[in-house]
Amino acid sequence: MKWIHTLWFWAFAISVSAQTIDLNYSKINYGQPTQYLTARTLALGGAGISGDDAAMGMLHNPALTVWTDSLFHFYAGMALNQLQEDRSFPYYDNFGGFVDYGSYMFTSNRYYDFYGIIGSRLPFLRNFNLSISTGYVPFADFNYDYLEEVRSASFGDALLAYNLFNSSGTLYSIPLNLGMTAYRGRIFEYDLSLSLGVGLDVVVGSLTQNWRIRVQNPSLEHLAYDIRVKRSLQNVPLRPGLGMQVKLGERLHLAGSYRHGYEIKFTQDTALTSLPLDRDQELSYPSQYNIGMSYRFQNILAARLYLDWSYTNWADFKDNWNENLSFENTMSVRAGVEHIFFNQVPFRVGFNYNTLRESNNYSQAMLALGTGLYLAQIRLDVAAGISSLRYFQQDLYDNALYGQISGTEADRVKWNQFYGRIDLNYAF
Repeated sequence: MKWIHTLWFWAFAISVSAQTIDLNYSKINYGQPTQYLTARTLALGGAGISGDDAAMGMLHNPALTVWTDSLFHFYAGMALNQLQEDRSFPYYDNFGGFVDYGSYMFTSNRYYDFYGIIGSRLPFLRNFNLSISTGYVPFADFNYDYLEEVRSASFGDALLAYNLFNSSGTLYSIPLNLGMTAYRGRIFEYDLSLSLGVGLDVVVGSLTQNWRIRVQNPSLEHLAYDIRVKRSLQNVPLRPGLGMQVKLGERLHLAGSYRHGYEIKFTQDTALTSLPLDRDQELSYPSQYNIGMSYRFQNILAARLYLDWSYTNWADFKDNWNENLSFENTMSVRAGVEHIFFNQVPFRVGFNYNTLRESNNYSQAMLALGTGLYLAQIRLDVAAGISSLRYFQQDLYDNALYGQISGTEADRVKWNQFYGRIDLNYAF
């Protein structure tokens, strides 16, 4: 069973190069950070750290907490993330000439999350707009499912086995944000307002993983295995943050924020005690910087443009199980436009472009649309976004296990992702 040990540690030994990347292993081991929390945020492509949405302060800019306009403000919503994966291998003619890629695995999986946010404009220090907010929001997504049929290379195409693994779970953040308007005055001909915010995120949750080979041919029973692992937080990760927003008149807003790095320590509980999991996994996540601006156009229509830029120091990321891991710093450019029609129905469109931590040779773009309905103190928002990514990765399960020829070239992998959000915002 030595090869099972090799497979297990291979899952935690992510190889990153200009030619191939292992996005699925990266996701299940380190998670994908949440970029689009609410429907409005998704519809604007993730932009809005300089805007007027207190929910944006949950993950990015705590200074936006001051946009809680009432004694009690409540958000509740549902998030849908769908991932379609298509894996194909290169094949050649009898003379060694490349023909095309042949698809051998296609999966489509949906994952749901729920979130809630509450905020309040405190009744004292009214001149400073002192506000507070907290919630329970998805922080990092570790969900992933893989299912591959293995068939004989001989005539008949007999089903031999299923190669499967899945990861399920999301880490959640319980943020506590405090914001206030620290200064009001005039600069040149503009009214100036400066808001400041501080925040502290508490990260909670647990994850499960399952690695299996389910054989369908009795002669291959010696290959069957089932590894179940539960990953639990041993520590209480804390992520502090600072933010500011400057209003220059009624049209131009500028903002900046900083989120400090944080540490996560996982304990591993597995059904196979022979696996040498003799130490906890310690992950050191990086800090992040954000700047942004928003501008409301000067006409009778309420249209606003949002532009954000984000930089994350992923080169500082560390994993004590994989000391040779080398991520690259990433940047994200987010843009969104919101137009409010006369009947108070908004139309939003957003775009997001970001480089990947696994390799800056790869990037991902997302396009989103959204709308909503305003009814007095109630606001209902919906949004949807799509993105597509193509990369190359070595075969996840070696064909030699089944007496076939090992693949020597990387598979082509296509990821199509769909994001959906719907939420309700109510102000008392």
